[in-house]
Amino acid sequence: MPFSGITECWWEFKITVDVVTSIPEVQAEPITYCIGDEALLISSHVQPTNSSYILYYYTVQTGGTASTTAPTPSTAQAGEFSYWVAEGISAQCISPTGQK
Repeated sequence: MPFSGITECWWEFKITVDVVTSIPEVQAEPITYCIGDEALLISSHVQPTNSSYILYYYTVQTGGTASTTAPTPSTAQAGEFSYWVAEGISAQCISPTGQK
């Protein structure tokens, strides 16, 4: 049912689509600690490619839940600790992950 007195109506919508394809800059060499050493936050070894991007950390390569809190590897026992990091504008608009 048309509104009284209105013969034509239109609204302009502007849609912007952002794509993040960059991968954060990750220190290339493995980080080694001795048992019981104080480990640094992983964030001290990763830099976003764009200062306006947020870093998102994962503890599994695929799936999982992104966290903006950087993990700290445990040095309680010998072994390896892997993490993955992505960057983006928001948790819904992030890059592929890069392993460290």
